[in-house]
Amino acid sequence: MKRYVSLLVSRRVIAVLAAIALALAIWYLLPSLSIERVKPFAPASTRIAAMAIMLAVFVAHGAGRLRRDARSDRPIAARRHDVAVNVAEKNETPLAAPQHEKAKVEAVIADVLRQIGRRARGIRRLFQHSRRLYEIPWYIVLGSRASGKTSAVLNAGLAIPLAEQRLQLLAAHGEGANSLQCWLADDAVLVDTPGDYVSRDGSESGARATAEWRGLLDVLRKTRPLAPINGALLTVDMAVLLDDGEEARKTEAAALRVRLDELRKALRVDFPVYLLVTKIDQLPGFEAYFGGLPPETRARMWGFALGFAGKQTSAKESLQTHCAAQLGLLAARLADEADARLYEESDTLTRRKLIALSTEFAALAPRLEKLIADVFADSRDGTHADTALRGVYFTSAAQTGCEVAAERQTIVRCFADRHGLHAAAPELLHATRKGYFLRDLFKQVIFPDASLVLPDVRVERRRRVLNAGAHVSVALLFAGMAAGLWISFDHNRAYLDATERKARLLAARVEETYKKPDANAIPAILTDAQALPAYPGLDLAAPAISYRFGLYTPGGLAPESRRVYAALEDKLLLPQIVRRQETVIAQAIAQHDAKTAYDALRVYLMLHDKSKFNAADVKAWVLDDESANDDAAESGARAAMAGHIQALFSGARIVQSPLARNDALIRQARAFLDGGNATQRLYARAKAAMLKEAPGDFTLLGAVGPHAGEVFTRASGAPLSSGVPGLFTYDGYHNLFDKRLPEFVQLARDDDTWVMGHAPPAGKQSAKARADDPLTNAIRMQYLNEYAQAWQAFLADIRPASGSNLAFGLSGLRDLVAPDSPLVRLSRAAVHETTLTQPASALAQGGGKAATRSPLDTNHKARMERDLVDSRFTALREVVTDSADAPSAKRAAAALPAKTGLDGLAKLLNDYSLALTIAQNALASNTMPPPDGAAARLKMTATAMPAPFSAVLLDLAAQGSHEINRGIGRLLSQQMAAAVGDSCRQMVDGNYPFAPESSRDIGSADFTRLFAQGGILDDFFTKKLAPLADTSARPWRYKTLPGAAEPVPGPDLEPFQHAKAIRDAFFDEAGQKLQTWKGEIRVPELDPNATSLLIDIDGQTMLYEHGPVEPLAVSWPGPRGGVHALVAANPEIRPNASTIEANGPWALMRLVHKGRVIPAAAPGRTRVVFDFEGRPAVLDIASTGGASAASALANDLLTSFRCPGSMPAFGTFSTFSVDDTGPPPGLPPGLPPLPEAGGSR
Repeated sequence: MKRYVSLLVSRRVIAVLAAIALALAIWYLLPSLSIERVKPFAPASTRIAAMAIMLAVFVAHGAGRLRRDARSDRPIAARRHDVAVNVAEKNETPLAAPQHEKAKVEAVIADVLRQIGRRARGIRRLFQHSRRLYEIPWYIVLGSRASGKTSAVLNAGLAIPLAEQRLQLLAAHGEGANSLQCWLADDAVLVDTPGDYVSRDGSESGARATAEWRGLLDVLRKTRPLAPINGALLTVDMAVLLDDGEEARKTEAAALRVRLDELRKALRVDFPVYLLVTKIDQLPGFEAYFGGLPPETRARMWGFALGFAGKQTSAKESLQTHCAAQLGLLAARLADEADARLYEESDTLTRRKLIALSTEFAALAPRLEKLIADVFADSRDGTHADTALRGVYFTSAAQTGCEVAAERQTIVRCFADRHGLHAAAPELLHATRKGYFLRDLFKQVIFPDASLVLPDVRVERRRRVLNAGAHVSVALLFAGMAAGLWISFDHNRAYLDATERKARLLAARVEETYKKPDANAIPAILTDAQALPAYPGLDLAAPAISYRFGLYTPGGLAPESRRVYAALEDKLLLPQIVRRQETVIAQAIAQHDAKTAYDALRVYLMLHDKSKFNAADVKAWVLDDESANDDAAESGARAAMAGHIQALFSGARIVQSPLARNDALIRQARAFLDGGNATQRLYARAKAAMLKEAPGDFTLLGAVGPHAGEVFTRASGAPLSSGVPGLFTYDGYHNLFDKRLPEFVQLARDDDTWVMGHAPPAGKQSAKARADDPLTNAIRMQYLNEYAQAWQAFLADIRPASGSNLAFGLSGLRDLVAPDSPLVRLSRAAVHETTLTQPASALAQGGGKAATRSPLDTNHKARMERDLVDSRFTALREVVTDSADAPSAKRAAAALPAKTGLDGLAKLLNDYSLALTIAQNALASNTMPPPDGAAARLKMTATAMPAPFSAVLLDLAAQGSHEINRGIGRLLSQQMAAAVGDSCRQMVDGNYPFAPESSRDIGSADFTRLFAQGGILDDFFTKKLAPLADTSARPWRYKTLPGAAEPVPGPDLEPFQHAKAIRDAFFDEAGQKLQTWKGEIRVPELDPNATSLLIDIDGQTMLYEHGPVEPLAVSWPGPRGGVHALVAANPEIRPNASTIEANGPWALMRLVHKGRVIPAAAPGRTRVVFDFEGRPAVLDIASTGGASAASALANDLLTSFRCPGSMPAFGTFSTFSVDDTGPPPGLPPGLPPLPEAGGSR
């Protein structure tokens, strides 16, 4: 029975039961665990995964425990030992022996650990394994062979409760311990090592002992890593100390010292060492001195203790000196007590032995001192801590009666040795086994000193760090939990307070609104209701952990707040929407707007019929009505409620009007709609239903590819991602509209029947009847018309992409003439989409509804497709497929004929691209591009092409011509600036007569070089600008080149036209090569106070005296070279007052400008009045060169002249992205550089 009870409370059984209980808890209890209303363990798969993880951990832990138990189980360890031996014998490898010896050591230690584990009772067997391991101290006993280790342990009076070990004790009494033994006493574990561990030799047994020793150290370190041992007991046979040979004692000391060093290095701990001098009973006089002691007195200890870690020895006092003093004290005490004993003892021999013991002990002391010094000597490296010696004690565990003299130099000993007069020792009948000085030594000195061991620094540090970390973690966790609970409580309390305040304010505002209705206050009320569960810093969708540590209150308030918000929407917002619908219906009836009336009536009825309610339709109507409302005040209020409208009609719930239905208005609306066009109404409803299932839209991106933006654009500015709705594509027509038209018409009819309040038909029409219905055909006709219009608008909206320079246009043009041209792909896709008529073979293979139609129905539908759609795109089809017939076009598109209109178009575009390339290269080299008619041919072809070719080609021609024209204009401006600009400005600027106030004249030679025929201005105009200019127009302007849409934006022509007028006025000779002005001067009036008037024009003189008017023929320059002009009145009143004169090449004009010019009666004449001290004289000047020449001396013909500048501004963009290579050959350097290209492709 006891065996079964022990089995039930065993660790393994309890562990299995705990695992089963945990699995049951996971399966039955965890599903009810809720974390913020989420039950993570509700799914069975989650619980199975949790149990699988638990089972894996349990199995892993059990396997580890089983492996550890296998090591500690003695039979298993023995089997492992046998296996190791067999393997070693079989393989004969040197590594097999150490493994075998280590297995033996592991088995011994495991047996002790198992016995320690059995001491625990009940539930403690499952826990506190590490604590039990360190509850009792462990000591290791070291000594050479026959040094009395085992005897000292066995005769110390220790309680060894295990029967098995007691049997070993009896066996050990007889023959000692020849192998490693672990004695488990009540107070400690004593690891009794064989003497071979210390006394080794080079034999096989010595190697085996070395392997066992190292294995023992390794096992101890792994078994008790914190403190493998609590101390070490060194046993030294007294016979070794009394041996005549000094070598034996030194060998013993060296062996013990090496073992201690190995212990410290392997175990990494500092531990106390106790030196036990055994077999002290062999000293002469021991039996006489101590033999009569009672057991209690024999149990006392004999020796002296040392302070551990040097606490009792000063720095100057060595260990050897201290030990010598202590041994001297012990010897003195023996002598003192011997004197007292002499008085009690009458036997002479006994008295002699009492006296001999102190003498022998005193002789033993120096030898012991040397051994202590050799074992615990000072070391500079500090690893051989001499202070590890805790005490030196003398023991006797078994008395054999043998005596060994320590002092051999006494007179009595020398006389006896010489004459052989030794007294015969009394013969002992049996060797006694009395323990002398052992029990108290173990129980009162060694075992209480268990705490003196200093653990491994690294292990201890790691343990302390872990312990500190664990404590800190627990403290932090506790503090974090407490802080979290407090913060969460504070946040939730603040949230509740804020929500309560908002609820009270909202209730007050609602109550006030009910008392005094105000439509403008409704948006604010709804906003406050919507924000009722909101709180600054709180995200209701993902609340922060600072709110969820304690009771999370927003989770329960948010749903209630939403219900309040929904109720307010129904009470405040929805009535306004219903009234607005009624208003719109009434207004639409008054304005005869059937579509608006029908749409409003439909959504109005939805709000009064749950079965027909459609949130998306109602929301769309309300939002559209808001955007179309013209009332600014009402529109502003409704805009504020846009978000609330979205929430009201989100589809989360069915919304119904809280107001009674206005049946009178509904009847009025239905009566109005019954008088209108039902076909258009039904088509709109059917189309709306089809759009939800329509395929994707036809776009330029889909037809051409992702690079469509580099080639095409939309004239309307619409994005390339938008195009023709998918309902109006080939697939949308044949796979949706044509196949399901009767179905959608029936849905529209049903919906219209409900809206109009008509009674549903008695029986359903068959599919064939619905397909042949006139209403269906009418809807098909409307659809096909809209289909064609959508494609016409889309194709007409396509334009080529435009860039900022000629290089971009050339790049796009090259894409269009490429083998895989985007324009070809687009046109073929457009032909496919706009050719709805299917060949008869396709109809026959289609099956389904098409196969069941009668030939008449099929022909009627095909005729509608051909007339309403296909015929409108005949020209496009003919260009792309070279066939105008729709079925033929389908076959042609499939067969891809060798020659079509696209091939000619490609050749035309290729020629145009070549012409643009030549022009670009010419402009890049600063030469005029050769004339070419490619642009004109392209424009001519474009006018006869259908969309999209027409607009694309026209734009391409216009773009290319525009860029070339700008390039030509820029080139001409550069050439003009180099050939004309600087020279002209040097001659004109600041010189008279161009600057009337200037005293510096332009020379006649310069004037001739600038304005004469063949001069600077005339030469440049004749060679560069005359072919491009229209001089018949006033003012002169540039011609529009063939194929271009605008004239060349070249240099301003006004200066050249002005120069032509100057040339006509001042170059009167034939050929206009020399400056010559010829004319006549008359004196029509002269003041009577003047007797005569002298005129001298460069040596051409005339004296006028009141008489007939005679003309003076003059020319400028005159005979003197044109340097002087004078007018003088006689008589002379004052010097220089009656004479007006001028000098220089422009003396004649300066003379005229000194007078006062007055209008002449006849055209072509100039009258100038000169004043001579109140005596006016009038000169009438006429030119033989015409009216303009006559007036040139007096008007602003010269003063208004400005030198030619650059071309007028026609935009801010550049022309072409090429580098300036300098001026053309023959022109002077110094041209201003071309501006950088405005953009590149």
